[in-house]
Amino acid sequence: LASQVLDQLDPSEQDFLIATAQFTEVTAARGEALGFDEAASVLSSLRAKHLPVTWAAGEHVMRCHTRFREYLLARLERRPAPEVASLQPMCSHSEMSSEAIGWKPLSSTTTVGANR
Repeated sequence: LASQVLDQLDPSEQDFLIATAQFTEVTAARGEALGFDEAASVLSSLRAKHLPVTWAAGEHVMRCHTRFREYLLARLERRPAPEVASLQPMCSHSEMSSEAIGWKPLSSTTTVGANR
């Protein structure tokens, strides 16, 4: 089911969801920290779609359903290591620290529940 949901999205939306699955809560600032310049626009687009996510009331804060997030993280971990490494938050380009944006690096010992 998760693959069917993802397949119905634009490639840019798919990439955004896969990359931001590292976060328990996705915001435009967190997407921008990963290098998605149009993060706010992508979030607005995703909000209009029927996805297994919840949204904070009146805000652009997205939280993926646990199983959907697990699927997205599995897709991220199947990507080439250099690509995954490039998706670390670009905190040096902003005033945010990794902790402030809720990012924890993926590793072979990281579990989905560890980021909640």
